[in-house]
Order: sequence, then C-alpha cells, then structure tokens
Amino acid sequence: MSSTERDERDDEAEEVESSEASGAEQSVEDPNVPKNRAERRAAAKAARRGRVAVLADGTTPTGDEANGEMSPDGSGLMLPTTSLGGNPAALAEPAPGAGRRRPPPRTMSKGTGDSEGVPEWARSIGDSLGQHRRTLTMAAAAVVVVVGSSLAWQTWRSTAAAKAADAYSEALQVSTANIEPEDAPAREDAPTRRGPVFRSMEARLRASVEKFRQVEQRYPQSRVAPLARLSEATALYQLGRYQEARQLYQGLMGADTAGLEARVLEGMAFTLESLNDLDGAAARYRELGAVQNAAYRDLAQYYQARLFARRDDRVHAKELLHGVIERTAHPTAADPLAASIQSLREQAVALLREIDPQDPQIVEYDRARAVGGGAEGEHGHEGGGRNPLDSLPPDLRRQLEEALRKQGRR
Repeated sequence: MSSTERDERDDEAEEVESSEASGAEQSVEDPNVPKNRAERRAAAKAARRGRVAVLADGTTPTGDEANGEMSPDGSGLMLPTTSLGGNPAALAEPAPGAGRRRPPPRTMSKGTGDSEGVPEWARSIGDSLGQHRRTLTMAAAAVVVVVGSSLAWQTWRSTAAAKAADAYSEALQVSTANIEPEDAPAREDAPTRRGPVFRSMEARLRASVEKFRQVEQRYPQSRVAPLARLSEATALYQLGRYQEARQLYQGLMGADTAGLEARVLEGMAFTLESLNDLDGAAARYRELGAVQNAAYRDLAQYYQARLFARRDDRVHAKELLHGVIERTAHPTAADPLAASIQSLREQAVALLREIDPQDPQIVEYDRARAVGGGAEGEHGHEGGGRNPLDSLPPDLRRQLEEALRKQGRR
C-alpha cells in the first residue's frame, strides 16, 4: 500500500473518532440539573438556605463553588459563603502566627462528678469534706447534743432554784412563827393566823434548825444553801449549842452569802465570846468594822467596847463609846438606817452609863434631853425603858452585868 493510501485511511479514522467523541460529549448530562423529585427537593432546600445543591458526586464544581466546602452533616449541601469569600469554617481556623483560639466554656458533666472550671481551692475543700463526712456528721451531732443538754440543764437548774427558794421561804416562816403558850387565854377577836404555832421559843428554834438543815441537804448547790446554813447557825447559837454554831459560821467564812458577810462575822464573834475566846471575838469584831466600806464601824466599835468592859478596861471602853455616841448623834431622817443608828446610840449611852455614870458625855446627854422636854427614861435603862442588854443572849448578859458590878464596887 502506498503512503498516500495510508494517509487517507488515517485521516478517515481520525474523523470517525472525532465524531464519536463529539457524540459522547453531547450525551453527557449536566450534573447540576435535577433529574428526579428528590434532587429537585434538595435543590429547593439549598436555595432557601443560600447554598448550592450538589446533585452529582461533587467532582465538577461550578465557578461560584470553587471555594465552597461540603457540609459535614452528610446532607449533600455546600456550606454558606461569607461576604469576604470562603466559608465560616475556613475563617474560624487560626491563621499562622495568630492568637490562640478561644476555648469553649468549661462545664460540669451532669452525673459524672467531673468539676471542670471549678477553682482548685474549691475542689480541695469539696474533697476534704467528702473524706471527713462521717467525722463532720458526728461532730454536728455532738454539738446538737451539747446544746440540748445545756438547755435542759438550765431548765432543770432554774426549776431547782425555784424549789430551793420555796423551801427556804418555808423554813423562814417556821423561824418567825407565832408562839402561844398552852395557858394563854383564847381571844375571840384574834385574827386567823396561817402557818405553824409553837408553845415556846425553844420549840420554834428546834423546828427552825431542822427546816434549815433540810434545805441545805436537799439543795446543797443552790444559792440559798449558804443562807440556810447561816440561819441554822443563828438558831443553834440561840439554843446555846455554841460548838455546832461555831462550825457552821467557820464554814461560811468567804462563802457567797448574798451580802450578809457582816452577819457571819457578827455571829462568829458572838459565838467565840460565848465560848470565852475574847481575843478571837475581838479579831472578828475588827473585821466586822472593815467590811462593806466600814458600813458597820460604829456597831463593831460598840461590840469591842463591850469586850473591854468585860476585861475591866474602862479607859479603852469609854474611848470607843465616846466616838460611837458622837458619830450617831444626828442621823438624817432620810437615812434608811436612822432607826438602827438611834438604837445603837442609845445602847452605847446605856453601856457608858453602866461604866461611868458621871462621865461628862453622860451628863451632857441628860442635860440635852431635859432641855428638850424628854425624859431619858423613855429610851434609857434607868428610867424604866428597855434595857439594851436584853438583846444579848442570857449568858452574855449575865457575864457583862457581873463585870459591870465588879467595876461599880471599885
């Protein structure tokens, strides 16, 4: 075959191939044209979202889709583009050298116990509370028990204090009860009396001792217990049971007697004086003169003068009595102790009169009362009035009267 024939045959073959390729190109369909109902719905949905639907396999993008990306949800939709071009996912990626991407807020997964975002100190406190939950629970229970016990104790204590006060009040009523001898005539107009009635002073004192002792034994920690012991000691002293009274008075030294320290010292001194311990009694009288800012100075000095009189020391006795009479000469009417002060002055005058009837102070006292129109006998000893020594126990009164008689013979 000649070269010319071969060239012609090759040209014909190329024409055939070219025509076949052209037919094939014409038979290729546009991938962006919906071919069925599903593709038409996808295209409409993409149009509403401002996207472009990829109806084929996405290998032949259009010019506007060159920079688009597929949606990761598998819906076959393109991600929307921004006004600057590209898609938001691409813009969200940090550029080289740019700052760190802002992390999402930390949250605590519900039910997992994870505490992301909680400060370290808060987690440590929570862990510590969790580890010691049992201990804390027991401590809280202990606090509740302590508080409850304290309230119960206070309630019981207030109730016990009220009962103790009632018992002490009942004992006081016994100690001040009426005394009616068996041979006393009955009075039709006599008022109705409440409480016990005793036939003699001794019977009342014995009953008082028992009552006060019961208060002390039943309520030893109450505030009225020292007062009950003091009242019991006084009753024992009046019964002449000096050793028992001395023990009680000694135990009350320094105790809380609700401001009755003077009565304790006075009772102790009386008891020592009855036991002929004159030095001990004098020491207690000096203490009495110093308590409560020397409120009982004059009374204490009167008692000391009485001791000097028993010892036949008239000089010191008169010196003390002169001071007492001068300081108690003019008590003010507004003074709540005015009556007691006047009574003390009269007792001091009576004792000074017994020691030295011609003492200048006694002479002046009698002259002043005569000028004033009053008789000294209205309050003194010689005029038939109450003898100030009558307030003393019988044994003390006898001892003092004997000492005064001896001084008179001298």
